[in-house]
Amino acid sequence: KPQISGISCAKLLNLEVVVTDRSIDAPAKKIADRFESIDADDVAALCKLAINLNKNNGFAGAYGVADYAYRAIGYIYDELKLPYGSYALYEKMGDKSLSREIWETCGLSVPHGYTILNNASDIPGLSFPVVIKPANSYNSQAVHTVSQKRELTSALENAFEYSDTVIIEELIEGRHFNVDMVLINGEAFPGGVTERFFVDK
Repeated sequence: KPQISGISCAKLLNLEVVVTDRSIDAPAKKIADRFESIDADDVAALCKLAINLNKNNGFAGAYGVADYAYRAIGYIYDELKLPYGSYALYEKMGDKSLSREIWETCGLSVPHGYTILNNASDIPGLSFPVVIKPANSYNSQAVHTVSQKRELTSALENAFEYSDTVIIEELIEGRHFNVDMVLINGEAFPGGVTERFFVDK
């Protein structure tokens, strides 16, 4: 759904939209101008596609619905020397601990929490429920909601499989929305608002 709203916005701005997805039955395929079956993890193939698009039609930019696509986007922008970011910037965006620090510095509210190392000898007192997540991981890997102390050890062990640092923070109940925009020459155009729903895996 986030893909579809973003594509619809881009098409209203008279942009040609090329959609890539690992699934050949991706819902967004139906409204795209062109579809390529490429996984967001296939950085080389995505860069090659972007270079060819830039040669033939001009390349306005790339958008990834899932956070694990950000690395490929950074490589594309570096390769085409576009001013929208770089691989190094997108790598920083994947650091949830650094993100928390930046948001707090900018005066944004973040859930109460802290970062621990995999050799931490003790954990400060916790008020459950809490969210456990690797500081560096993508696609919600090893993110757990822990409602009682006996669930904590296995959640931490799983999170440390993905990162040397793990974030523990309070659980904030509420609704979760994606707000998407298309940025053209420094001007932002609304790309859609979609509500996200989460299920137990």
